[in-house]
Amino acid sequence: MKNDCPPLAVTSTVPDIDPGKRTLPAGAGSELFHAIPDPALVVTPEGVIVEVNMALLRASGRNREDILGHGVCEIIHGGRWPHIKCPLEEFIKTRSSRVEDTRLPGLGGEYSLTVVPV
Repeated sequence: MKNDCPPLAVTSTVPDIDPGKRTLPAGAGSELFHAIPDPALVVTPEGVIVEVNMALLRASGRNREDILGHGVCEIIHGGRWPHIKCPLEEFIKTRSSRVEDTRLPGLGGEYSLTVVPV
């Protein structure tokens, strides 16, 4: 079998990276966030939505102004009920990671919901 890949250099060096120095251009993180094809949002530890990507706007059928500043469960579950604790809010409060397949009526479908504290 022929290998068309050039051999790796034996003495290649990896540059030192200063963790305090920006390695991506300003705004690149925002571009990446909005390019994610699945609905994504950023919430405060209190569960208030502070950022959403374009996929979430399409899935919810709402605009940014209708979502930002609202509670996460109000938006993704399509409402809030005082007698039911939202499991998503509990994950946010405990700052624990979680992956769960669930129905999200506010986004009109079944999703693999991933919660990751940052």
